[in-house]
Amino acid sequence: VLNTNILPKVNQVSVIATAYKGLSGTLKKFNYIGEAEIPIWNGTDWNTIDKTTNPAAIIRFLLTDSSVNPRYISTDYIDNDTLVELYSWCASEGYTASGIISDEVKISEVISNILSNCQAAMIPLFNGKHTFAIDKPNKVPVGLFNQHNSFDFKWYPTVGKQTTAIRASFLDNDDYTTDELTVYWYDNAVYETIKSGTTDDDYEIIKKEYKYVNDRASVLKIAKYDLETIQRKRNNFEFSVNLEALNMMLLDRVYISNTTNMENESTGLIKDVILSGG
Repeated sequence: VLNTNILPKVNQVSVIATAYKGLSGTLKKFNYIGEAEIPIWNGTDWNTIDKTTNPAAIIRFLLTDSSVNPRYISTDYIDNDTLVELYSWCASEGYTASGIISDEVKISEVISNILSNCQAAMIPLFNGKHTFAIDKPNKVPVGLFNQHNSFDFKWYPTVGKQTTAIRASFLDNDDYTTDELTVYWYDNAVYETIKSGTTDDDYEIIKKEYKYVNDRASVLKIAKYDLETIQRKRNNFEFSVNLEALNMMLLDRVYISNTTNMENESTGLIKDVILSGG
C-alpha cells in the first residue's frame, strides 16, 4: 500500500510493453527521462514553477529543496542579486544544465560542475550568504597590487608544451549516448575545425569530460572558454597581502605591478580632495 503522505514528491509511471517472441514475459528493467518543474526567475521573484535548464534555477533548487538535499538551506542564505545576475547571464549566453545522476555524489560537487560549465563560481557564505561570481569578458579591474600593499612576491610563467586542443566528451541529449567534440587553438584564437594542412598529431590535446550539460552548443561554448583560458592566462602570481587590501571577490580582475621606477618617487597620504565646481 502506497503511503499517501509521500504522494506530492513521487511520480507514478505506467508502462505498456508488447510481448514479442524474444520477450520472456517479465519486464525486468526499463529507463525513462524525467523533467522536474522547479521555481524559476520571472523577472520579479521565484514564484513561477516550470521546467527549466537554466543553471542558476537548478542550483537554487539543489540548495533549498528538501526533496533532493537532506541538508537544504533557507533562501535567506542565498544572495539573490548575484543569483539573478547568474540566471540572466546563462539565459543571454545560452548556458544550460541538464544531466543524469546515476551514482552517489555530493550536492556540492554537482553544483561546482554546473557552475564551471557557465564561467561561474560560488563563494560560500560570503557576508553570511552564498554568493555567485561570473568570469565575464572585459571585466574592469577592481584593485592594484604593488610593492606598497603586497610582499613575498613570486611570478612564474607556465612553460613547456601548452594545451592547444580540448577533446570534450559529454552525454548527448539527442539519444543519451556519449558524444565528443574538439576545439583547436591556432592563429591566436579558438576554432571548431582543425587548421587546414594540420592533423591532430600537430596539437597537444587533452581530454575532458563535461558533466551535467548535454547539449552540443553549451559544451562547445564552455570548451572554447576553457581552451582560451589556458592559452591567455599563462602567468602565475603569488604574493602576500594584508587583509584590508583584499577588497574584492573571487574571479575579480586586478592589476599587478611588480617593478617600479623608484627614482624621483615619493609617497604620502591624501589629506583632502577638492572637487571641480564644488
